[in-house]
Amino acid sequence: MQETSSFDRTAIESTLKEMVAEEAGGVDSDGIDTAKSLFYDYGIPSIQLLVLRENIERVFGVHLSDADWFGLGSLDALVDLLDGRKGAHGTHASASKAGRRSPPGAPTGEAGRRFARGAVLQEEIEVGMS
Repeated sequence: MQETSSFDRTAIESTLKEMVAEEAGGVDSDGIDTAKSLFYDYGIPSIQLLVLRENIERVFGVHLSDADWFGLGSLDALVDLLDGRKGAHGTHASASKAGRRSPPGAPTGEAGRRFARGAVLQEEIEVGMS
């Protein structure tokens, strides 16, 4: 696999297609359409989507928040997100990097924390495998 700092947009897309094809089981990477939904169009079970997310984070050296991950409308949106973060080992990928706004209720300010009504501090819980 390539060093993450050497990924360009084409390499990001190609790598993601291979990863999705592997998790989709028996799908050729050439048959992966980046305009389609990662969650609905390839029949990937939810546990395999968690594995895919973890592998993407490891390969590209980013952290994908739950809001960003579940807010992806297509594989193209993921390419956009990762293209904005290439070479940023151990950093958080952000919805703003993909040119979209975070969903309502997503954490703001300090990463993973937000104040709810009544000034109660709440922390975002990340779901995934380590």
